[in-house]
Amino acid sequence: MRSDVKSLLDRLNQSQFRYKEFADRFSDLETWPIFEAVIRDSRVFNYAGASSVQATSTTFPDSPPIGSVLSRKYGAPEAVSQGNTSADVRTLLARISSAAEKGEI
Repeated sequence: MRSDVKSLLDRLNQSQFRYKEFADRFSDLETWPIFEAVIRDSRVFNYAGASSVQATSTTFPDSPPIGSVLSRKYGAPEAVSQGNTSADVRTLLARISSAAEKGEI
């Protein structure tokens, strides 16, 4: 019995509990012949000839915003940029409120 299991059972006052270690079922399995052939074939699975490949970073060119691409595609005028897109929430709520008062929304 493993020592950690024994100490746990002692703490739980379970001396009558019978613990059995089971054998590893996968240790005696043989590999299928096709897998063994692939593993042993040096052309496919070669530790000595393993080469390291350097990761290259790919940079993408700056692309125009999707709104301008779609407006050109469908012939609509491009939307005017509002400048600061991270505008204050109060300003946004004030614009919505004034538009609601005018009946625009």
